[in-house]
Amino acid sequence: MTMLGTVLTFTFVNNVVLGQLLGVCPFLGLPRGPRPAVRVSLGAAAAMPAAAVLSWALRRLVLVPLGLESLELVALGLVLALLLLVPARGRAGLLLPQAVVNCAVLGVALLSAGSGIARSLAIGAAAGAGYLLAAVVFAGLRERLDREWAPRAMRGLPLSLLTAGLMSLAFLAFDRALLSALGG
Repeated sequence: MTMLGTVLTFTFVNNVVLGQLLGVCPFLGLPRGPRPAVRVSLGAAAAMPAAAVLSWALRRLVLVPLGLESLELVALGLVLALLLLVPARGRAGLLLPQAVVNCAVLGVALLSAGSGIARSLAIGAAAGAGYLLAAVVFAGLRERLDREWAPRAMRGLPLSLLTAGLMSLAFLAFDRALLSALGG
């Protein structure tokens, strides 16, 4: 698969939240409205490429030469936990600790660890873009649904889960055959 195909696949078909169900808890807890959701999601979107490259470097430069591939999950978890030492809020107000402990970030790092450095970076960036896209669309839909009438039993989490499920089906419409035709 070409680099463009990889980017399109990880942005739409293998979307970390809607296709692989990684990071669903923070996703469902996003603030209502697209603007606050962008601010919160940017932290996770920025952490994913960094975690993917870090995972590649850890695997290639430390674990494989020492024959410790079986400790990849533990080592990567510790390295990502060290990122919590970075100041909690930057100038843009990104919530970095929430992003680092997000299981989607760890999942992307593990998914991309066996690839080359360029593909790992592409997977991380595409997964981050997919997370950001899904979060903004979801927040906008939730804001709109809050203004509409819904039965009492469907308000809140049930309607959010139903919306996420329908979004997942919409993202899966970009199937691999279409994306491979576009991406080569």
